[in-house]
Amino acid sequence: MKLSKTLAMTAVMLVLGAAAATGPAYAATSASQTPSLTARSSSLSPFNVLIEQSDNGKTIRIPRGTGVFLNLKSDGRLGRWSIPTASDAAVLRLTGSTLDSDGYMRTYFDSGVPGTSTIKAVESFSPSMVIVPFEVTIVVGA
Repeated sequence: MKLSKTLAMTAVMLVLGAAAATGPAYAATSASQTPSLTARSSSLSPFNVLIEQSDNGKTIRIPRGTGVFLNLKSDGRLGRWSIPTASDAAVLRLTGSTLDSDGYMRTYFDSGVPGTSTIKAVESFSPSMVIVPFEVTIVVGA
């Protein structure tokens, strides 16, 4: 039985999400204008970072080998998110992305070599074509 690419990608994202549901999650927070990595919840393993719209414009430092989960929610005004991209694929490699029926763009990146990569996406609205940018910088350490 051959699976479609969309179905296969959805299955991969579900498996990745289920496999990661065991430890504290981490996200960027601002303290004195210096974003840092802090615990957010217990939905992911300690080797993954959860990034959401509230992290827009922040810089997040992670150790090498950390997975990056990006969840962007459309606000429901006919908006749709683009597939997020990383500026340096050697630092952050896109491994899966799906747009759920509930409006979430769910994307997973694997961190690779130490360095800096910026994840970018845009939410566009029809018919006015208003564009809402999202950008977060990831610094992968050794």
